Amino acid sequence: VEALGVIATEAPLDDGTLLIGRLKKLGVKVMIKTKVVNIGEHFVAVEGPKGPAELKAATVVLCLGARPDNVLAETFKPVVKQVITIGDALKARRVTDAVLEGALAAVSLG
Repeated sequence: VEALGVIATEAPLDDGTLLIGRLKKLGVKVMIKTKVVNIGEHFVAVEGPKGPAELKAATVVLCLGARPDNVLAETFKPVVKQVITIGDALKARRVTDAVLEGALAAVSLG
């Protein structure tokens, strides 16, 4: 889910192309011009060009900009069993750093 009209706009061209290719290969549905309005226990509510929708979700990965900000991660700590903070929530860097950290975090969950 991406609020803008394209994904990975701030990524270097090679990184963005690599990311988009991997997402397509994995069958990930990309929803542009769409915003998250609520995250529930097993769903994410979104609103986009086709109106509101509810997506089933076992895991939610948030990528929210280019400045370090872990406030959102801190708000989830009392609500969920485990929070792993990665990517720009730790330090603003390249998208490939966040992708690697996300993969390592997923592996650590078992």
